[in-house]
Amino acid sequence: MAVPEAAFDLDDCAVLGENDVGPAREAHDVQAEAVAEAVEGAADREFGLSVLAADPGHDLGALGPAEGVCHAGSVFDSAPEVDRLCRMPKTPKPDESRPFPLVEAFGYAVDADTEESRDAREKRFCRFMGAPCEKYIQYRFGYCSVTYAAADDEGVRRTYAVCDHRLDGEPVHTVLADHFGGAAGRVRLVPEVVLTNPRTSFDYAAITVGSDGEISDVVVIETQAIDIRGGGVGPAWKAWMAGKPEKWREYFTADAKAKSRRQDIVAYGVNMANIYKRLGLQVAVKGSYLKGIGVPFYVVMQHRPFEYLRRRIRFSQDADPWDITFVTFDYTGGRKPDGSLEFKRSAVVRTSLASYVQGLTGGSPGDRSYFLERVKSKAGLAD
Repeated sequence: MAVPEAAFDLDDCAVLGENDVGPAREAHDVQAEAVAEAVEGAADREFGLSVLAADPGHDLGALGPAEGVCHAGSVFDSAPEVDRLCRMPKTPKPDESRPFPLVEAFGYAVDADTEESRDAREKRFCRFMGAPCEKYIQYRFGYCSVTYAAADDEGVRRTYAVCDHRLDGEPVHTVLADHFGGAAGRVRLVPEVVLTNPRTSFDYAAITVGSDGEISDVVVIETQAIDIRGGGVGPAWKAWMAGKPEKWREYFTADAKAKSRRQDIVAYGVNMANIYKRLGLQVAVKGSYLKGIGVPFYVVMQHRPFEYLRRRIRFSQDADPWDITFVTFDYTGGRKPDGSLEFKRSAVVRTSLASYVQGLTGGSPGDRSYFLERVKSKAGLAD
């Protein structure tokens, strides 16, 4: 099978594979290594690259109307800030002192040696889904998160969830408790709801059903992790699966030699740019559709990428009424007795569709002179 090469987005140098991983719940067995490598960098479920028409019982307590820090205003208020945020490194610099790239696999820390972690590895089981790992079934990868210092991390390595199923489980049930309250235990969670008019899909619809058999209440939930860009971490995964994580660097060397690469480097990154370019637009598009039919919209994501999104789309936080609710989680650095990593709720940010769209578009007419200056600079035209 011919595998299309990844296409580079020249704006942010984000690797957008032509065969990006589709909805993970539409599982099918793809074992060819070439296919796996072509799609390794994409998160399992994605909002898609364009607008809708182009898209082929926990009681955790109420979240409250406003948690976390929020800022109003437009991202276009400061041109230098836009420039800084858009300057993403084209290729991560090689660093021989890097730690093992993978942080979690099959729901547990990669260095965990507990009965639960061994069982999950042996069965290729996803702790968050409570089912066999779909990423492994499809592409023979089962890692959940990686370590990386992104452009905004000021040299500090952080753990980034790179599989959308990492947001399943407790994060999704937190949403249920927030919206349905005491009725959360009676909620039915319906995965991968696909529409044909308009052509789009949603990760979950959470519903309650009345005595008459009709849906009495419904919300939509999207979970979003971050993509890997650059060279990928496939060799590190092979080293871990072979029980030789300490030799992971040698696996990258062997991979470079096998593929006749001129450079033997570890060059991967997390695609922060796509958080804005994909998720930012799709929240507006899907949020608009859902508001039109009267369905509340929840977006569940890791807090660090959310902070990046907020700097790019400075929507205001509205107490009530709201149309879109972001619920964020992040790693605490702690580890549970079973070898899994703590992933705690960080913030809840609610906003109206109007406020979000205003933040996305800048809220005011653009500065034509600034735009033309940027075009002239790019074109190399003298004043």
